[in-house]
Order: sequence, then structure tokens, then C-alpha cells
Amino acid sequence: LGGEDYRLERYFARYFIEHGRATLIVHREKEHLIADEQEIDLMFKQSVLDARAVLDWIEVRPEFANDRIGVLGISMGGITAALLTAIDPRIRAAALGLVGGDIPYILRHTKDGSLRGGGITKRRQEYLQRKGITPSEFEQRLRSGIVWDPFLFAPHIDPEKVLLILAVCDRVVPFKKGLELRRAMGRPETKILMSGHYTAMAYLPHLRRSVFRFFEKKLSEIGNIQQ
Repeated sequence: LGGEDYRLERYFARYFIEHGRATLIVHREKEHLIADEQEIDLMFKQSVLDARAVLDWIEVRPEFANDRIGVLGISMGGITAALLTAIDPRIRAAALGLVGGDIPYILRHTKDGSLRGGGITKRRQEYLQRKGITPSEFEQRLRSGIVWDPFLFAPHIDPEKVLLILAVCDRVVPFKKGLELRRAMGRPETKILMSGHYTAMAYLPHLRRSVFRFFEKKLSEIGNIQQ
């Protein structure tokens, strides 16, 4: 499940394809200005519905093994992937990178774009000024309207099918919210990176191999059971 420019997703996809695995990158709508809580909730819901439409398409394509589907999502894509894994049993393995639960807290505290004066930090500040509210009031508004939150869906995720990747110094998706999501999911297999959100790039070669091995293991287990 992709981000805005999909460079990271292509990096993983090329590796999977080179190793003989069919791979799709699911594009999502670009982020807009932070709107009210209902619109933010609808954005997450629509992302999941779009991903499920792709699964529907895979099911009717004979070239795909539609009983062995894994999903990789990173950051915002990881949030969507977590929600998708919770509600759609067609997902047999999920690698969730730099992700967390409690969307209201994350949107209030994220430092996304703060160093360059953009990203969610800028859009949040513009929203606060436009509405004339405090960060605390902003978070409370979100809590009243956001339902599509990985933390709320976590009890419906089988931890055996999940590989979680978290970064200790992550200030975009705060590390503690990743740990809270991990506990809520039943403590799935987890890799902890000694990095921030963006400096996790240093681990990409290792993560690419690890995610591929995880998918191979989990999806081959399904094949063995069916035999």
C-alpha cells in the first residue's frame, strides 16, 4: 500500500518480482488539508475500501494465487494495511512498518514535515488557526469522530500473520503508539529499529530481505495446510 511518490514501495516490489512473486502497488489519494474529524475518518475508510476492491480484482485473475495474499504497508500505508488485515480474511500475512494506533494522538503530536515547514505539521497548524482551537481541542474532536483506527481494530487481527516494524526514535508515528498497537494486537513478531521515521531508510536492505522471508514462511504454511 503506497505513499505519495511510491519510491519505497517500488524498492520492495522490484525485489519481490525478482524473486518470482507477483506484486502490486496500490495507489491512494494524495493527502489534502486536514479537515474535520468525519472527513479524516472517511479518508481511512475509503483507503480500506479501495484496497478491498483490489483484492476483489485479484480473486478473478487466474495468474494470481488468490489464497496466498500478503500486504506490506509503511507509515500511512501501514495504517491502512492494519485496518485491511483486521477486516478482510483474504490477507494471510501482513508486514506493517512504522505504524501505530490512536489516530487522534498521532495527528496531534506527529512531527511530519516539521523540519521543512510542511507536511501534516503545517496542515495541522493551518487547521488550528482556521478553526480557532487548541491542539487539545483538536485531539478531542478527532476522538469524537474517528472510528477507523488501527487501535480499535487490533483485537480482530491474528498476531500470527503479522510482522511489525517500529523505530525507537520515530516522531512521525510516535514509537509508544506503535508499542501500544503491538500489545493490542497480541504481541506479533516485531523488529525494532534504532532510528527515526525517515532514518529507517538505512535498514532498507535488511528489511527487504526480512519482509520477503516473512511472507515466504507465512504463505507457504498456508499451502502446506491446504495440501
